Amino acid sequence: MGLVHTPRVIYTVAKGLLTSHGKPSHDKAKSIVGVGENIHSYVARAGFFDVDYLGHMNNAAYLSHAELARWELTAQNGMLGLMLPKGINFLVASTSVRFRREVRPLFRKFQIDSSLVAMDHRHVWMVHNFRYPIPGRNRVRAQVIVQGVVTQWNKKGVLDPREFFRDTCGFDSDLVESLNYPGVGNEAVSKMLDGFVSLDQSLRTVAAEDDKTHEGL
Repeated sequence: MGLVHTPRVIYTVAKGLLTSHGKPSHDKAKSIVGVGENIHSYVARAGFFDVDYLGHMNNAAYLSHAELARWELTAQNGMLGLMLPKGINFLVASTSVRFRREVRPLFRKFQIDSSLVAMDHRHVWMVHNFRYPIPGRNRVRAQVIVQGVVTQWNKKGVLDPREFFRDTCGFDSDLVESLNYPGVGNEAVSKMLDGFVSLDQSLRTVAAEDDKTHEGL
């Protein structure tokens, strides 16, 4: 997988850097690409490693391209350059995908609209909407929601994302507060997160019960 994935990441980061906005200034920190209502758009084509024998993009490819969209997003808005020197990383903790329409055939161009929509003391949530970049045919084809954590190589546990975005990335305090969960301003997003968090907690409970049956093994 690394033989394919790593070159794609390098290429995607390079694309993001070519259109980089640099380190957010005090003024820019109130509106940052890929954060809140300022949507980031990643454009790609369904390639040989994405399309399966049915002639459409395989379900696993959606998560791969969602990750590539996050790489491009952080490179473009300047966050990646702030994170890497400090050994800070985003790690995916949970994800959910809803497939609505196919992306097909081979070499079909598609777009992913991405945004960091919420955060609390432990997690960040990002939403990716897949669509065709064609007027009149740009309805959502797939939706991905990702729950992640922020880590640093020389510290145990996870960082508080609110402090990270405000202190390390220079986000405006009002912007951070507007994304604080619960209490996100967008009602539809808030309901979506409530459902996702409930599902995540249910999965945790099921896993914990399963662990009890395997104690000592």
